[in-house]
Amino acid sequence: MRNKIIIIIPGLLIILLLLINCDALDSFTRLTEEEWNLYNLPPEVVKVTPTPGSDISNDQSIIIQFSKSMDRHISSNFAEESGWSKTVYKDDTVTLVPSFGTWTTGDLSLGIYSCRDTHDNNMDNFNLYYNVP
Repeated sequence: MRNKIIIIIPGLLIILLLLINCDALDSFTRLTEEEWNLYNLPPEVVKVTPTPGSDISNDQSIIIQFSKSMDRHISSNFAEESGWSKTVYKDDTVTLVPSFGTWTTGDLSLGIYSCRDTHDNNMDNFNLYYNVP
């Protein structure tokens, strides 16, 4: 039987251990697809109540639910925020009320501007249309 000589190079052993540890840490820092979407995609409107295109009373609130937590500032041509709430995520739902106490009778085109989520992903401006009898 031959004698075997094992040579251990301390620097190589340290490098191997570091590579193994870095790979283990990397698996903890990977985002799931849902997490990546929450951080990087712009928000979307999930639900609007009452349904756009319907008749609403002249003092009815409009509730908009977004797909993620929102920056608590939205601009509108005829409405103002009356409060934010949680449906799925913190601050994902806003209630809008008429800026001047009541909606004007007739066709209402409510523009919604400057929407962005808490990660500064901007959303396209959009309009909601209603009839106020």
